[in-house]
Amino acid sequence: MPIESGQSDRVICFSVWPHLDDPKNVLAEFYRVLKPGGHLHVWHIDSKETINKVHTEAGHAVSHDLLIPAAELAEMIASCGFEVARVVDDDKKYLVSARRLSDRV
Repeated sequence: MPIESGQSDRVICFSVWPHLDDPKNVLAEFYRVLKPGGHLHVWHIDSKETINKVHTEAGHAVSHDLLIPAAELAEMIASCGFEVARVVDDDKKYLVSARRLSDRV
């Protein structure tokens, strides 16, 4: 991303997560641009089941772009140096919120 390291207070990944080809690389880039203490939100205003159903029925272009359970995404986010603050994976929405910790050791 054309943003200097440690310059962002917040990254909001709204309704795009399943379309990312390399999520670990994306998380590393989010970590890079966030200030220590900055927030990351991966958010969909529909449930995982609804999003995945829409994608599988929409045709080849997005049929494999599926959301993983939010708990699995939270583990992935934590493994990239974030502190997970909130995980919601219910019949109304999908949200994983986290905070960038200080520099990794």
